[in-house]
Amino acid sequence: MRLKNVSVQYGGRRARNHQTLALDDVSLDVRKGERLGIVGESGSGKTTLARVLLGLQKPTAGSLQVNEVTGSRPLSQRVSAVFQDPKSSLNPHLSIQSIIADPLVVNRHGNRRHRQRKVDELLDVVGLPREVRTRRSSQLSGGQLQRVAIARALALTPELIVADEPTSALDVSVQGQVVNALKQIRQIREIALVLISHDIRIVRSLCDRIAVMYNGVIVEQGSADEVLSRPAHPYTALLVSSAPSIDRPIDRPSYSLPFSDRQRYERGHCAFLSRCWRAEQNCVTDPVPPTVVRTSDVRCHHALPTDAQLPSVRSPDDLAEIADRS
Repeated sequence: MRLKNVSVQYGGRRARNHQTLALDDVSLDVRKGERLGIVGESGSGKTTLARVLLGLQKPTAGSLQVNEVTGSRPLSQRVSAVFQDPKSSLNPHLSIQSIIADPLVVNRHGNRRHRQRKVDELLDVVGLPREVRTRRSSQLSGGQLQRVAIARALALTPELIVADEPTSALDVSVQGQVVNALKQIRQIREIALVLISHDIRIVRSLCDRIAVMYNGVIVEQGSADEVLSRPAHPYTALLVSSAPSIDRPIDRPSYSLPFSDRQRYERGHCAFLSRCWRAEQNCVTDPVPPTVVRTSDVRCHHALPTDAQLPSVRSPDDLAEIADRS
């Protein structure tokens, strides 16, 4: 699947003062069998990107291209979703057997015996005992429900699964169960996985490649090892530094600045300008083309060197002075 210069804007012509640019000129490839992580803080456009990949959101501009093969299935059978809250995405009135088998029934795959056997196989894949198929969702824990959701997403053996924050509603103690279930996807054919999360630790353990989003823009993308160990974009460096670590104290200084990014953001220019300690005059006046830094695609005029350290953040007055020069 390929996104090419995709933009999504909410708010019509009559609501010009309330228009929101959720995605801004996003280009992204999802390769066969790949595990791609999408990371960024709340409001960065991750969920909107997921909706575009699933066909639930039509782009305002740009295109979504799906690789076609001879005799290919409909897109609804080739792409599946795992949503953030399993309690709201699973019907509480149906048995687990009916929930997992529902895609097979809707698409008329096999007879009743075939669907029963398929449900048992999927329960084995996600690490649930077969006895749970007779229970209802209200009788299972959050971690068990999310694994049921993963089993349902695997029912039609799709080519791509989009998982939007699949562990954020779960306790830390059960997140590992869901992560292990997602790892099993790699063992079923060559199913690609797009994992959307704000938890860098989970993305690091599951993904081959990472795209970092900020204000609806992909500011950096590359291999997981490269992006997380040697971030090139200043925002990626701040994001990585904010992840909890045993080797680093939790009470680190905040790098957020007390004024809005969107007020100073001009399309095509740097979306991270108002919070960046490396901002210079050309960040305000010149558009930022995507460039290759080391092995990552980065949208930044002043990418970080390999041995860069996070310095003290500039004051809002310093950054406001840079912006006012234009």
